Amino acid sequence: MSLSSPVTRRGAFVKLGLLLNGLAGAFLAVPVFRYLLSPTTREPEGADRWISLGAALQFPIGETRLASFRNPVVGPNDGPTANLP
Repeated sequence: MSLSSPVTRRGAFVKLGLLLNGLAGAFLAVPVFRYLLSPTTREPEGADRWISLGAALQFPIGETRLASFRNPVVGPNDGPTANLP
């Protein structure tokens, strides 16, 4: 058996503090990593998808056109209000 120096009170508290700081850092890092990785791990929902309004030739540069489309995020009771001019 080898002789080792006894653990001092200060050394024990330093190790305990490092352990608790590491746990707190890991606890706080999880939401940050989930936020950073969320675009690669989730499917885009209706509000995040592109809406096809037609060919680009229908919208000449410098002219304002009114495009009609259906709201991609609708509920069963939306009815005609889901149709946007």
